[in-house]
Amino acid sequence: MSKMILITNDFLPDMTTNARLLSDVVTEFSKNCGDVEIFCSKPRKEIVENNFSSKNFFSINIKRFWSPNLKKSQVIGRLINSFFVCVGIFITLVFFRRKTLILVDTTSPFQGPITWISSKIRKHKYIYLATEFYPDAAIALGFLKKNSIVNYLWEYSNQRVYSSASYVIVIGERLRNNVARYFEDGINHSNLVVIHNWADTEKINPIKPKENYFRKDLGLTEKIVILYSGNLGLSHDLSTLIKAADNLRKDERIIFLIIGEGPQKIIIESEIKKLNLSNIILMPYQSEDVLPYSLSSGDLSVVTLNQSMDKLTVPSKLYPAMAAGQAIIALFSEETDISDIVKENNAGIVIEQGDYENFAREISRLSNNKVLLNTMKDNSRKTVKEKYSKKLCVGRYIELLESVMIENN
Repeated sequence: MSKMILITNDFLPDMTTNARLLSDVVTEFSKNCGDVEIFCSKPRKEIVENNFSSKNFFSINIKRFWSPNLKKSQVIGRLINSFFVCVGIFITLVFFRRKTLILVDTTSPFQGPITWISSKIRKHKYIYLATEFYPDAAIALGFLKKNSIVNYLWEYSNQRVYSSASYVIVIGERLRNNVARYFEDGINHSNLVVIHNWADTEKINPIKPKENYFRKDLGLTEKIVILYSGNLGLSHDLSTLIKAADNLRKDERIIFLIIGEGPQKIIIESEIKKLNLSNIILMPYQSEDVLPYSLSSGDLSVVTLNQSMDKLTVPSKLYPAMAAGQAIIALFSEETDISDIVKENNAGIVIEQGDYENFAREISRLSNNKVLLNTMKDNSRKTVKEKYSKKLCVGRYIELLESVMIENN
């Protein structure tokens, strides 16, 4: 078992944060442990048209499975696409692979069940990376009722998927509570492991405004930039950000820079037009070579989830923002992993979702207190280097993968 298969919904050249993180893991495994195959969906059409390679990644074979390619901005479209992809993966795992080590994540609700079933048939061993929690997230977003038959079946499936995994990885200390019900010994289950997401602290560094071409080209070197970079998804509390921008429209020092794609993009565009907000700049995802500059283009970086979702995951955008030396504005509830990290390390501020007036006040306060702002920036960078670096966190993945290989050889 010196070969590993990674099963995930999206992979490079799709520029999702999850894809970039997993690319670090498979690259390290390929260098030091064995061969890697990646099973995932096809990249977006515009990526293919821009001549990005979609079949190989540093000599790692990528097997991309067919789907109807419906709009990913719509929930039903994403589910249908994912279902067809997982059917293809399941057939491959059952008929063309045997006794393989699998790292599978929760970016699709179908990936766990098809991995569990195929492992029973073909004796695969798998590590389950729980970055999102279903059916919890579907219930929180209002797509599923707790007392429904679908929820019951989902929980039944989860019980088997989680308990049969060689290891279950969660990305935050408090997130163990979300899977405790699937183990007899709860959060003390020996194969339940916490590995935080990370940032490449060698690639992403603080860059002074006047030395950052991305920020200079936008004319923002003399501004206080509030950056949101990442998925504009339904689970993110972006309305508070928009309302805070409206509240601060008269302060010409402050600019909101939003970089990303997702279902809420059209809503944000509409709000910018309706409110005539000239202090918001909206941009698409940036290419890999631009990321070190775009991620360091803010003074404060916003990390947020809706209150119904913020105990169900830890947004991976936190760590690159910290690596870039930005103070963090966490639009989060108390008693969440994000709040713990920000407060314990004095790396920014935590504000309750929806409290746009306090959000605006805190931005004004930090804009007027450069000493405090710079202290928070320094603490962000220091914290991610000491606790959440690529070398440290990827190393823990490799240790787990190697341990499963040793146990089964």
